[in-house]
Amino acid sequence: MALDERHRVHANSFGAVADVYERGRPQYPERAVPEVARVLAPAGRLGLLWNRRVEDEGWAAELSTIIGSRSTISSGRHFPDIGPPFGPVERRSVEWLHRLSRAEMIDWVASRSYVITLPDAQRHRVLGQVRDLIDTDPALAGRDQIAVHMVTHCSRADLPG
Repeated sequence: MALDERHRVHANSFGAVADVYERGRPQYPERAVPEVARVLAPAGRLGLLWNRRVEDEGWAAELSTIIGSRSTISSGRHFPDIGPPFGPVERRSVEWLHRLSRAEMIDWVASRSYVITLPDAQRHRVLGQVRDLIDTDPALAGRDQIAVHMVTHCSRADLPG
């Protein structure tokens, strides 16, 4: 969410605002919540979706370590804070499997913001380590598909009407 004047939106412009709350979540939630509240019409709704990889298998935890997402500040959080001026927050978590071929897995990892932003040499090294993991881990090696256990944490809250 851009909070500068170049991207300013008129107050009460939207009935609903949704965000896929992954790595791109706002850096400054104390600024983001009031800004979303400002652009929503009265009784407007905020919806947040936060996709997380479940690290319940050794290879999944190793993948997170390799790509640098395991030690992020919010890696252990399940739901973002919303707070005032929004009313009560409804929350739900949905588990699902993301099935990928080897090539799709590499592309998926390469598309993560924390991999995209790495210097070229480091990004190539990380993707090489991911290829090695896929080729050598007993749970992954030789498989046509990789099933990544995911959970989407959903939150929604309304402004007072």
